[in-house]
Amino acid sequence: MKNLSYKNDIAGTAVGALCLLHCALTPMLFLSPNFIELSNPSSALFWWKNTDFLFLTLAFIAVFRSSSRTSIKTLKLVFWVSWLFLSIAILNERLAFFESTEIYIYLSSMLLVTAHLYNLKFCLSSKKL
Repeated sequence: MKNLSYKNDIAGTAVGALCLLHCALTPMLFLSPNFIELSNPSSALFWWKNTDFLFLTLAFIAVFRSSSRTSIKTLKLVFWVSWLFLSIAILNERLAFFESTEIYIYLSSMLLVTAHLYNLKFCLSSKKL
């Protein structure tokens, strides 16, 4: 069980880090003249814009598995609250329910990465094999 929890937290950390990287690089990528010339304006880069939902789905799986295996109830809450904030921020960015900045996506992603790293370092080391 420790090995599976370890893999979930590694995957959750990787997904959160890739999500952060994706969110940070997207504005720079769309401002690049070479990228604009290569892209098809009619498709509006459907595949790139929808990777947000891929990251959200993968983060949900990692949060579900890690939160079900951690022994700290507060950490379970941190996992789910940060995932909920991330999903609201991504949906709001797409559907514009209210005006906000991307800082909420960055913060919730960083919180998810931190929670997975904390679970990896402190919670799993105290469990017996």
